[in-house]
Amino acid sequence: MRKKIQNYIFICFSFFIINSCSSKSEKQDTTTEKAKLIRLKESDKKENLNDYISNIEVLKLQTDINIVKISKVVFFNDNYYILDKKISKLLVFNKEGQFLRKIGSRGQGPGEYTKLSEFEIDKKNNLLLLFSRSDSKLLKFDLQGNFISSFRLKNYPDCFVLSSSGNYIFYTTFNNNPEQYSIIYTDTEGTPIKYAFPFPEGGMNVGVGFSGGLHRQGFSNYFTEMTASLVYELEKGIFVPKYQFDFGKSTWKEKDRYKFSMFYKNIIKFSYLGNYYCDTEKVLAFSFFYNRGFRRGFYFKKTGNYLAAPYNISLKDLLYRLLYLPVGVKDNKFISSIGSGLFNILANSKDNRDSLKKMRPDFYNAIKDFKEEDNPYLVLYEIKDKK
Repeated sequence: MRKKIQNYIFICFSFFIINSCSSKSEKQDTTTEKAKLIRLKESDKKENLNDYISNIEVLKLQTDINIVKISKVVFFNDNYYILDKKISKLLVFNKEGQFLRKIGSRGQGPGEYTKLSEFEIDKKNNLLLLFSRSDSKLLKFDLQGNFISSFRLKNYPDCFVLSSSGNYIFYTTFNNNPEQYSIIYTDTEGTPIKYAFPFPEGGMNVGVGFSGGLHRQGFSNYFTEMTASLVYELEKGIFVPKYQFDFGKSTWKEKDRYKFSMFYKNIIKFSYLGNYYCDTEKVLAFSFFYNRGFRRGFYFKKTGNYLAAPYNISLKDLLYRLLYLPVGVKDNKFISSIGSGLFNILANSKDNRDSLKKMRPDFYNAIKDFKEEDNPYLVLYEIKDKK
């Protein structure tokens, strides 16, 4: 009798353990049929980006801090929160571009980080969330920059986003990650809740930093596996297939996305998505590798039209060269950062200066006095489908 009871307890306990483990693993829908197909085709007729851009604004950042490269911008409560990964600083400016404060500092103590790599704003709770990848540390501050708390994660994620529920979602390619999943959902104290996108069989033996990842630089949260062409969007706490890109014959096949040795042998021959997305409610900006270089494009969500170089925009298009990848959004406007590249394009070419002056006199007048040693300018603009 005692043996039967022991067997019954063992069976129940085993069932509980199995179900507890499986409940933490999210079954992921990877069917490409549910995603919107974005098929990029070469066109002899090249569009002029100037015909699609409107309402350009230029904002000069007024600070003595030497900003090297702006990685991300979030506009909230009439302030711009600006991340520069190169100098590991999160800077706050008002809507006129006047410097207000710096959030946190480098170090090993409370409220300090080793190297700042990402941030989010919890707009419901008025919290700034800073993430330091090198020491796997997330720090919380109030909007005035006062330190509140921090925690560390054991799986060394690459980046994170904030879900609509207020919890955190981390992305990792760290092979020694004990969970062996790319996506890790946690509560607000870093305790894992569930996992998604398991590593390939045999583990993740290599990382591809220029492709794939978890992104929020605007309206939506997106995720892409490395070297993939399928984009997932976070909807009600679950990543669902959203966009399937087709770059033509050179597209790296989705089923081969984890065949890294084969990928690296043919890396310049194939096309695949980069590690960048930014969107407004109506337009998705994206990066991709094509014809031996990284390119960028815009996809109009409602009409399905797109602008992408070199498919239907020339790589020599002046506004395409000036307005690099958007780093954030404000309402329906993209925010780009222009710096030393602007100086090189305009200062060294009278033809470029004359062309911009004729095409966009207001834009030209706002940036004509830019000096090589100046901090980057923020440029806000709308992109509208003219068709």
